Amino acid sequence: MGKHLTLDQRITIQVELERNTPIKAIARMIGKAPRTVAREIKQRRATRNAKPYGRTNNRCIRRDRCPGVIKGQSIHHAVWQQRERLPVCERTIRYFWAGNLFTARRGVLRRACRLKPRKGKRKEHKLDTKCREGRTYELYRRYVEELRPRPWCRWTP
Repeated sequence: MGKHLTLDQRITIQVELERNTPIKAIARMIGKAPRTVAREIKQRRATRNAKPYGRTNNRCIRRDRCPGVIKGQSIHHAVWQQRERLPVCERTIRYFWAGNLFTARRGVLRRACRLKPRKGKRKEHKLDTKCREGRTYELYRRYVEELRPRPWCRWTP
């Protein structure tokens, strides 16, 4: 097995890719490793429908009115894109999203499916019970009696 692919092997790869042949089968045909074929495909591929930097690839006539999250954008990017139309901030949109107030659900967000929900802070429990020793109900009643407001008494001469 040689280090480089010949022109005939590259043509075979192209023809078989057009026939939707799996990479492993193409590698067996030309006598190379599947990884070599995969690298060759990755290096020589040409993108279609290339777009200028910062422009959208979506050619839909209603693309400015679509919810950006459904198109695969992050919430931040979708809010930034629609900032003139939205009367609320991004944080509010995220609260609405968490409350399932939109038609698009959590599964639409690519990263949200990978992240686990955050855990809340642990509640601290009082472990020292010695502070309650010696307390009785009678002591509690006396304490409440001292706190109770006294009725005003009028002084009469």
